[in-house]
Amino acid sequence: MRVLRRLLLAGTFLLAAGAAAAQPVAGGAEPVLRIGTRVAPPFAMRGMDGRWEGISISLLAAIADRMHFRYELVETDLPGMVDDVAAGRLDASLAAMSVTDAREKVVDFSNPYYHSGLGVAVAAEQRATLGVIVKALGSRAFLATIGALTVLLFIVGALAWLAERRRNAREFEPAPARGLFSGFWWAAVTMTTTGYGDKMPITVAGRLLGIAWMFSAVILTSLVTAQLSATLTAERIVSRVTTVADLARVRVGNVEASASLEALRALGVRPLSYPDVTSGLAALTAGDIDAFVHDEPILVWLRDSVEGITIAPLRFAPEDYAVVLPQGSPYREALNQALLEVLASDEWPVVLRYFLGPDT
Repeated sequence: MRVLRRLLLAGTFLLAAGAAAAQPVAGGAEPVLRIGTRVAPPFAMRGMDGRWEGISISLLAAIADRMHFRYELVETDLPGMVDDVAAGRLDASLAAMSVTDAREKVVDFSNPYYHSGLGVAVAAEQRATLGVIVKALGSRAFLATIGALTVLLFIVGALAWLAERRRNAREFEPAPARGLFSGFWWAAVTMTTTGYGDKMPITVAGRLLGIAWMFSAVILTSLVTAQLSATLTAERIVSRVTTVADLARVRVGNVEASASLEALRALGVRPLSYPDVTSGLAALTAGDIDAFVHDEPILVWLRDSVEGITIAPLRFAPEDYAVVLPQGSPYREALNQALLEVLASDEWPVVLRYFLGPDT
């Protein structure tokens, strides 16, 4: 696979050559460009040997081969991928860099090479906090179970009162209001096996009813316990974020200066910002936030390496990844032509499958 990867020259975007920075080397050799990148797996990351690899890096190698230039990869941060290109410190940059209106004002972009969107990482299982327990107790399924049980207790209590009210008037009062309540009390005490002994049937009918109710109560108690357990488990496992609208009701985090900020603000969300994806996901697993919004392919890539998170089944704010170039770059047209050739080649699907999996 390593040999295949080297042969495939995959990658991402890059290039953007500022004419002043793209000086040819002595002897008419290929120009050497300074290309900025950052760790953003699976688009750009360092391998065990320290070398850069990823979708964007493979794309860059394929473009460089077609355009006949050499390059030097310079690690920077997310703001630097735009600011350093705009200031002329870099000839271009790439690595999961989305095209936005704000960035377009200071730099140019190549044609997009990857269509993505924002994803939402959530905790795989919520801790059994007081809020989760209260929500489980107030769920429709659990309340329906308690309601049905209350009706059944009333029916059994009423039957006990009808059987006992004449011969056992001291414990099951003949007056309907007090007698029915006494029957309800006896049915509840019997079902929960509390057994206060303050009320007990003495008639044959009452005792037969009591025996039947005792056996039935064992089953009913198990059912109620199972229902509560299932509801509590469901509340812990099911994410609190199932739609984009849910983001406005939970604590949300994102990477500072990322394109997700504009999309979240449009939804009325004021996220907590973190310096990188790793720290944001750490805050999510620690319970400091309820959801972390970032580029979906990056979250999917990191999902299996970060214990305790999962990806919510939603994507929003479609975005395109492209190579960052200086405004007015003379290399833009040639770069776009080479980029389109790479995307149309047989190599590109293999690169995507290698880094993103067979379902890509």
